[in-house]
Amino acid sequence: MTASGKAMRVSRRSLLAALGASVAAGCVPTASSPPAGPTASPASTPRAFQILTGSARFDVRAFGAKGDGQADDAAPIAAAIKAATQAQPGAVVFFPRGRYLLAAAAMLEGRSPYPAVQGIGDVPLRQPALVVLQGVRDLTLEGEAGTLLVARNRDAAVIGLSGCRNVVVRSLAVDYEALQFTQGTVAGVDEAAGSIDLRIQSTYPDPLDPRFADARTWLTVRAAATPDLPKAATGRHGQVFFNRLTDLRAIGGGLHRWTGAVRGHLTGVAAGDRFVFGARDNAHPGAVAVWFSDDCVLEGVAVHSAPVLAFAAFHDNGLVLRDCVIAPLPGTDRLLSTNADGLHSKWNRLGPTLEGCRFSGMHDDAFTFHGTGLRVLRAEGAILVVERQEFFSLGDDVAVIDQATGQTRGLARVVDVGLVRWRDQTAVRLVLDAAVPGTISWEQMGGQAALPPRLDAVTPPERRPDLIADLSAVGSGFAVRRCTFSRYNGGARVYASNGTIEDTRFEGVNHHPIQGGLELYWPEVYHARRLTIRRNQFVGNAGGTNIRIEDLLGLAARRGTALGNRDILIAENRFEGYGSEGAVFVSNAENVQIAGNDFAGGRSATPVALDLCRSVSIDAPRALAVSTTAATDMATLTLRGPVTTIKR
Repeated sequence: MTASGKAMRVSRRSLLAALGASVAAGCVPTASSPPAGPTASPASTPRAFQILTGSARFDVRAFGAKGDGQADDAAPIAAAIKAATQAQPGAVVFFPRGRYLLAAAAMLEGRSPYPAVQGIGDVPLRQPALVVLQGVRDLTLEGEAGTLLVARNRDAAVIGLSGCRNVVVRSLAVDYEALQFTQGTVAGVDEAAGSIDLRIQSTYPDPLDPRFADARTWLTVRAAATPDLPKAATGRHGQVFFNRLTDLRAIGGGLHRWTGAVRGHLTGVAAGDRFVFGARDNAHPGAVAVWFSDDCVLEGVAVHSAPVLAFAAFHDNGLVLRDCVIAPLPGTDRLLSTNADGLHSKWNRLGPTLEGCRFSGMHDDAFTFHGTGLRVLRAEGAILVVERQEFFSLGDDVAVIDQATGQTRGLARVVDVGLVRWRDQTAVRLVLDAAVPGTISWEQMGGQAALPPRLDAVTPPERRPDLIADLSAVGSGFAVRRCTFSRYNGGARVYASNGTIEDTRFEGVNHHPIQGGLELYWPEVYHARRLTIRRNQFVGNAGGTNIRIEDLLGLAARRGTALGNRDILIAENRFEGYGSEGAVFVSNAENVQIAGNDFAGGRSATPVALDLCRSVSIDAPRALAVSTTAATDMATLTLRGPVTTIKR
């Protein structure tokens, strides 16, 4: 960051503090200034809203919003935002306490930074949103305690930002009127036949509803006594997978029967258990979507349900989530908050930062920080044609990755970028400052015109073309501080560098609370480098390793052979109640320090495991057993304190 960039951020924080102190002095409509209607134009907006010496405050009720949970308030809110954006910088759009129903959506667009090319559109991201801020600068949306935005349109984001700068969203809660999941009780199980009978809880959707047509074919089972936790004793840590969604049918008596369970996944499931089944739609923009935006802040924002993601942060720079909450709506018996991740952060140039956040009840990961590896379609020296994505900029550092090993073939810098047509699809043409020797493209492999799907679980890694990753857009510089992530079905994926996770609590997590490295199935990149994990608490996380660093070539099917994960510190953490996989697993890594951690109450005799590592130091204040494999470089392993190693 340049010195001027730092100065801008300091002055912005001062501005936000001033805004918080001046809300009470903001403008409200007077008797002589009647509220503008839902279709008010700038000309009809009261002059008092436009010319103020302090921060202008635009009360959405002055523009016709009811906040009664019955009227569609989308248009009045849009009018208030339009008026505020035409006022002086620092205007506040204010939502008094109420339940604001939102039905009419507008389009949120993320425009390509590349020049338009004949036959290629310049809007790569386009999704409906109910409250839209497009290209907005220096604006605050602010609610008060009890303010709830309720989406009637389940295909839309509740709040969407694109191309914004210095926008603050504060003290607003969001929910969806039509839930995108169902739940109920297990009525019977036939493990031998691979079938389970489900009784849907009243007021929850029928799983045969069309909204479940594209759902993933799995449900999560919970014990009746602890319905907010996955039942770890079942087949796959509480998850039961099925071969096809079409094998689910109604059988009468208020029951549905699902057949074709994956072998072994019904083990431990019993009548009386609770279950949750999501209607996940991966095309959804997220309950709160922030795209192509700089220095925006979400503060005290609560998400109570989401069709997929709670917060979707794509192509951003410097996004901050402070004191945000993800949890089922208080006063309800819901077992889920989101159908997928809490925060999915992708292609971001700096950050994000999470401070004091509390996430719970997700059906997938708490947070994910990563970029994307794109398949190389054609390679002509320093010119590469790759799958389309909108994150490359001049001067970006990129890596070419061998999918067969996870090894980085080489690094280069982007000197030119634009859109082109490759066969029947839009692609990106990159000009690098130097060719990367050995780059393998789809064309060089003799690939046919049709590419396999991006999420390819069939093609062996050695039959896949190289990937290119923009190392300037993987979320480096992220920070997670003083947060709590609890009782959810997933983990947290960290495929970014120069980041810190500290003073945070992970409790009742059903997978790996922290997972770093490459995952080339999705494909999510890059290696974990310069990563600090310290002073965190891991409590009751029995579904997987608490901290897991490794490179995977395809959906956990094969581990890479490179040592790409580097300069990692795991220090002063407390691990309590971990499962049989242990607390810490490190692979594909070098220059790792594991120091001053406290391990208690686990079900593994070796809380720390090493595989394919070099230059690892372990310092323990009390007796600690470490398992190692033949791939561990024992000559570079340094042990301090009462530490012993066990070969496995």
